[in-house]
Amino acid sequence: MNRLYIIGRADLPAGLRSAQAGHAAFSFALEHPKAMRKWGNEYLILVEAPDKLRLHWFASKAKRLGIPVAEWREPDLNNELTAIALGPTPLTQQLCSGLPLMHSMPQPRKRRWRSLRLVKASLWLLGQVAQLIRAAVSKTEDAGLSPVQAPTSPQEVM
Repeated sequence: MNRLYIIGRADLPAGLRSAQAGHAAFSFALEHPKAMRKWGNEYLILVEAPDKLRLHWFASKAKRLGIPVAEWREPDLNNELTAIALGPTPLTQQLCSGLPLMHSMPQPRKRRWRSLRLVKASLWLLGQVAQLIRAAVSKTEDAGLSPVQAPTSPQEVM
């Protein structure tokens, strides 16, 4: 099965974590159009690393294993690494198998409903990002562009 993995940071607030996952997915689509075609929009798996250090470890490990990687660094957080997207390979599933699903960490009881709203909003946002990814890949293929000539921002796709 083709699975695109997005690894976010569990130490970020839920809404920010989801936005960073969307950025990483879109970056992956622009940086690795062949891997996106291989993925074919089958399964999108969102998981969490506990913190920035562990996320860096996953990114470097994936690169050493030859897995296509797109890193997202948030400008509003001093360009910290906040999420990565890992391409669909058999090694990707093995690498990510021990990570918890995104937003599955227990939340404090009094914030439960607020967290549920954030999760629902995050899922909607990721659906919108998936549509942008499909549009970017389609436009890149239609225009016969190489990855170097591919659009680099959502505004260029629209």
